[in-house]
This record gives sequence, structure tokens and C-alpha cells, in this order.
Amino acid sequence: MANVSIAIGGHKKGLCPTFGAARDIESQTDLSLGECYDLLKFGRLKYEEAAVIILAGVRAAGKSDWELEGVGDQLFKERIMTREIRAALGRFLLAMLYSSEEAKKKFAAEMEKDPAHPSAENG
Repeated sequence: MANVSIAIGGHKKGLCPTFGAARDIESQTDLSLGECYDLLKFGRLKYEEAAVIILAGVRAAGKSDWELEGVGDQLFKERIMTREIRAALGRFLLAMLYSSEEAKKKFAAEMEKDPAHPSAENG
């Protein structure tokens, strides 16, 4: 599975969709991946939940130099709902929920429903 790129605080990292990342996200947020995606889609994902998702993906990619507090602080500075951050989080969550082709179809379907969806410019 290909990594999903995300840029935070001027640093670009890859989020690696793996079972370990999915397990960490679900256990640390007490939400399923689908619930995380729905919260993101409707603008209701909390900062800590977003930070947990990013950190799990970065760690799954083999990079452990980021910590939860630092990721959360940077998300707050940049605002979690920027189009780029939402799009990266959406692609990462979908990559863990669906096969590559199914994820692309899911993004396309979301785009048809809502052109303002975060995947609009990167789908």
C-alpha cells in the first residue's frame, strides 16, 4: 500500500496504511476507522483524534520522531480543517478501509455528492 503524504509545520511525512496503524487509531480514539472518516467528513473530528491518526500513520511508516503533543500543537496552529490536512487524513483513512481501487471510487462518489469535500483537489 502506498503512503499518503501530509505536510504539517513545514515538514512532509508519509502516513502508511497498515493494520498496526488502524489498530492504534481505533484503540486510542475508541472509534472505528469508518467513524473517524465520518467525523472528518462532517468537520467533527477532534484535534487529539486527528493527531492520533497522523502519529499512527507516521509511526507505521517507520518515523518515530514526532510525538502526540507536538502533532496536536501543530494541528492547532495550522487548523485541522485546512483543505490539505483534511484531504490527507481522508485519503489515509480510506486507504485503510478499502482497497486502492475501492478507495478511489469512494473518493469519486464523495466528490459527486459534495464538490467542497476535502478530496476535491487531490482525488
